[in-house]
Amino acid sequence: MILSWVVTALALGVAVLAWMHTRRTARRVEQLSQMYWELKYQHGELRARLQQLTGDASAGVNTKPTGGASPGRNQGRSGGVVDAPGKKHRPPTRPEPDASHVQSQAAKVRAAKTMVKTNRRRGRG
Repeated sequence: MILSWVVTALALGVAVLAWMHTRRTARRVEQLSQMYWELKYQHGELRARLQQLTGDASAGVNTKPTGGASPGRNQGRSGGVVDAPGKKHRPPTRPEPDASHVQSQAAKVRAAKTMVKTNRRRGRG
């Protein structure tokens, strides 16, 4: 009887220690998060001040577009311009008035023959 009370007390003590450790860790994470956002804000302010002092609009900022062609020339994917050099667009397919994709699949299913082995039971038994 006493052994069960000792085990219960030890389990309660371990649970309290774990709870205290969790609260301490959560507080530390909250502090780190707050410090991160403050530092990020200060970094932005310092970068703006540096740009004002130097008069340079691109201090630490990459203003060049990251792409292959210049923005004035490229019409984008829907504009008909090929993104990769040396590649060509495929011509549009001609629509067939007699058959559509669904009709051709239905015809294939109707014409298909079942295999001879499919009637047998598989596996044991």
